[in-house]
Amino acid sequence: MNYSPYTGDAVFLAPSGERSRKIWKMLSVVRERVAEVPRTNPLHLLREALASVGGTLPTGLNESGYFVRPAPGVHQDRLFSLEIRSAFDAGVFVSARDGHSIPRQVLGDYRRVALYGTEFLRAERLRQIKALDALEFTDEVIRQRDRLHSQLDALRDFTRMGARQGLDFSRPASNAREAVEWILHAHLAAVAEQGGAAVQLGSLCAFLDIYIQRDMEGGVLTEGEAQELVERLLARVRVVRLIAAQPDAGVQPLHLDDAESMGDAVLQEEARSRTRVTRTSFRLLHALYQLGPVPELAPMVRDGDVLPQGFRIFCESAAKHRCSVGRAPGGGCPDLAVSHGGAHINLNKALLLSVNGGVDEISGYLVIRNREAFTGDVPVYEDVMARLDGVLDALASRWVSAVNAAHFMYARHERERTSLSLVDPDPKYVLTYGLTGLQRVAQLLAAMQQSAVHVDRDDDGLVTDFRVEPQASGLADVDGVCERIGERLRESVARKLREQRHFPGNMRLVETRTMAEPMAAMAD
Repeated sequence: MNYSPYTGDAVFLAPSGERSRKIWKMLSVVRERVAEVPRTNPLHLLREALASVGGTLPTGLNESGYFVRPAPGVHQDRLFSLEIRSAFDAGVFVSARDGHSIPRQVLGDYRRVALYGTEFLRAERLRQIKALDALEFTDEVIRQRDRLHSQLDALRDFTRMGARQGLDFSRPASNAREAVEWILHAHLAAVAEQGGAAVQLGSLCAFLDIYIQRDMEGGVLTEGEAQELVERLLARVRVVRLIAAQPDAGVQPLHLDDAESMGDAVLQEEARSRTRVTRTSFRLLHALYQLGPVPELAPMVRDGDVLPQGFRIFCESAAKHRCSVGRAPGGGCPDLAVSHGGAHINLNKALLLSVNGGVDEISGYLVIRNREAFTGDVPVYEDVMARLDGVLDALASRWVSAVNAAHFMYARHERERTSLSLVDPDPKYVLTYGLTGLQRVAQLLAAMQQSAVHVDRDDDGLVTDFRVEPQASGLADVDGVCERIGERLRESVARKLREQRHFPGNMRLVETRTMAEPMAAMAD
C-alpha cells in the first residue's frame, strides 16, 4: 500500500470543531435513552442522529426499527444432533450469543468499494462466473456459481441504494470525503444485511491517510477539515453500534458495549518492515481523546517492534488522562476472511465428565457414551489424562459438526452477500475456538502428579469438584509444570479439531483463545 508512514509526534493535530462536539454529546444522549429502555423503538432517535452526521438508516428495517431478516443462529439448533445439544445443555459448549448457536463473521474489505468502485467489482465477479463455465457442474461448482450471482445482486443493490442518495458507488472514490462515504455505506449495508450484528470495519487509518494527504497536498483539505472528517467517521460508526435489535425478534442483538467491531479498525501497527502508523492514526485517537471515550469505540493498538516512539508516547498520554487504549501483541494471526468464533469449550466441565463416565453431575444426564466412571478418592494423573483425552476426542467431533451446521445455515440464508462480495471469491474459512478453565485444569492435573487431589461427590456418587491439599496448592507451578500441561492440552485439542472433516473443505483451524490469556496462533 502506497501510504506515508509517520514517525513524528502530535504537534500537527488540530482541535475538534464545535459541530463534532455537539454531535458527540447528542449521540451520548441517544445511547442512554436506548440503553435505559432496551425494547423501545430507537428508529426516530437514530434517524435524527444519522441525519446530523450526514447519513441515513439502512434499508431492511420494519416499522419498529429492527432488522427483520431471520438470523441463521435461530435455525442452527434444528440441525444439531442430540449429542451436540446435550453438550450445549451441560455447559461443555458455551456460546457467546445464546444457548445453541455458533456466531460467524465475514471480514469484508470495505476499502475495495472506495478503491475500485462497484462496477469493477461486478466485472470481476462476472469473470469468475465465466471461468466456472468450463468446469463440470458438480455440487461445489453449482454452489460457487450461486454464491457469485448472489454477490453480484448485492453489489447491484448497493449501487442502486447509493444512486437514490446521489452517490455514485460504481466508480472509485476521488477524494478523502468520498472514500469515507463509500466505506461507511458499504459497512452500513453489511450491518443491515446481517441483522445488526457486530461487523468489523477493518484497518482504515493507513488507507484513508493516502486520500487525506493527497487532498491536503492539493490544497482542497486543511488539517482541521481532515480532523473533522475522521470525527465524522467515528460518529457514523458509533450510530451503527447503537442500532440494537430486540432480543426476542429472532435476530442477533447488537451489544451496545461490544467494541469488537472497532478493535481492528483503530490504531494498528503490524510487525512489518515499516510502521503502519500514519497521521490519521494520530487523528483518530486525538478525536476520541478530545470528544471523550465511549464504550462502543474502543481503540486498540497492535504493538510491534517498529511502533514509533512519538505515537507510543501519544497513546500512553491518552490512556493516562482520558482515553482507554487497549494493546494487542504484534504480529498475531493473519487477516481472515470468514471466521467462526464467539464460543468456547469448557475444560472444567470436560474434566468432570471424564471422571463421571460422561454423566453431567448437575442434571444426571448422559452426555458422552461408553465412558467408565472413576470410583476412587484420589485420582491418578495418568489415568485422568487418558480419560480426558477420550472425552476431548468425542467433544472435538461434536464441535466441528456444530460449526459445519452453523456454516451451512449462514451460507443458506445469504445474510452476508455484501461482505462476501468484498473479499476474494474463494475466501479463507477459519475456525476459532475458546478454551475456558485451562489454567485451573492444568493446576489440578499438576497436583494429581503429587497425589494431592481428592474428589467431592454428591449423594448419587457423582464427582462435583476437586479438592487440592493445602500443602500442595502452591507447588503445582514449580518448574513450569502447569504451563507444560496447559500447552499439552491446548495442542491436543487443536490437533483433534484439525483431524475432523470440515465444511467447506478449505476450513482451517488458525487460533485458540483462552480466558484471561492472550491469543495464541495455531499453525496449519
